[in-house]
Amino acid sequence: TGRVLLGIADAGAEDGKAALDAAVAAQESWAKVPPRERGEILRRAFELVTERAEDFALLMTMEMGKPLAEARGEVTYGAEFLRWFSEEAVRAFGRYSVSPDGKSRLLVTKKPVGPCLLIT
Repeated sequence: TGRVLLGIADAGAEDGKAALDAAVAAQESWAKVPPRERGEILRRAFELVTERAEDFALLMTMEMGKPLAEARGEVTYGAEFLRWFSEEAVRAFGRYSVSPDGKSRLLVTKKPVGPCLLIT
């Protein structure tokens, strides 16, 4: 139709670096947020996306011509990641393994790598 739906900033490499710098600056304080609170934040994000699911689906349809039913499915699919990670935030991570000498057990845990810049 030629109708403008919305405006999006045309970001370049420097904008990406600035976003990464901002994420790095925020990482230390975010790392101190207790898992329960992180989970609640992610759960709220899930709820907000779910509340506006129809708006997002309509926007996808107008932008790309995607069938509305398919767009709704994609919004729901994406929102479910927020719900899943909100529940994962409070789960204890790690597994026990037998040491190479067989005399003790090792606790294997995962550590966050910190902010990453991804271009998809």
